[in-house]
Amino acid sequence: MSGRGAAPFGGAHDSEYRGDRAGRPPVGEWNAAAGTGGPELGHNLARGTFLAGAGTGGRGPLGSHEDAWAMTVYGILSDIHGNLEALSAVLAAIDERGVDRLVCLGDIVGYNANSNECVEIVRGRGIDSVAGNHDLISIGRLGFDRCANKAAFALRRTRKALSSESRAFLAALEPHRLYEGRWLAIHGGLDDVQQYVRTTRQAQENAVILQRRFPTVEACFYGHTHEPRIFEVREDEVRELPAAKVSWLQSGKLYFINSGSVDASRKREHKLAEFGVFDSNKLSVELHRVPYDHESVEEKSIRGGYRIGRVTELLYSLRRKISSMSK
Repeated sequence: MSGRGAAPFGGAHDSEYRGDRAGRPPVGEWNAAAGTGGPELGHNLARGTFLAGAGTGGRGPLGSHEDAWAMTVYGILSDIHGNLEALSAVLAAIDERGVDRLVCLGDIVGYNANSNECVEIVRGRGIDSVAGNHDLISIGRLGFDRCANKAAFALRRTRKALSSESRAFLAALEPHRLYEGRWLAIHGGLDDVQQYVRTTRQAQENAVILQRRFPTVEACFYGHTHEPRIFEVREDEVRELPAAKVSWLQSGKLYFINSGSVDASRKREHKLAEFGVFDSNKLSVELHRVPYDHESVEEKSIRGGYRIGRVTELLYSLRRKISSMSK
């Protein structure tokens, strides 16, 4: 069932606020007044992580992969997977926060029954997007070999269902987008759209590539894992930070940030749609969750032929085993 507003990551927190003139909290302190993006963020903030400081950044040159905007509040969403109800709930919550620009980290389609509708919303609202692996698989640019059975089955159905307009839109998506010369949007790994970045080692591997290819970038927003995560990189040291409701980035360090997934169909712990809000002036990242009508999504997906049955899944597993033995 749909609900009201964004659910915080944790419980409410209230304290006095003492910050500097730029709106940044002093080291070791924060509260609702430090939030960004809209009047509702002054309430029910959950536990926060201090990464301190803020910086001012210049603009990067304009190009096919880069947009030079002044410091901006971004709405970050990823892994929609044809889930119209979850996407609608997320966009409603983001709209309440008055963000300047929306960025999608890929996987607009696949797994659920409303891929065409989700593409149309992303296109119609002018949401910046990069290509995810499901986007590429659905138009035949990638195969099914690295997909789990459930995803592979749903993607075969998605390939048949996609309209020519949706295919053209997905085919035009770039692998990355660069903002303000400092913030990068990708889907998986920098060199592998299907890589799951879940460990400090994987974050370090991507940091090496990122610093060589995009030396001015301070934060890389990525998706694919469906799990909110923040990695902080400083020289050769990488640590995973708590995926708190509010995090403050520190200038001079590099961050890999995952705001979670809009689609929660494959999550076991909750059925909440996730998104982020990033303020490039205050260098703050907020993580949000909102409820949506999960039962309706499942009903449509089952009726539309997007859910694999037990017998078919056994056949998929057998085919995979035979294929691996023959290599």
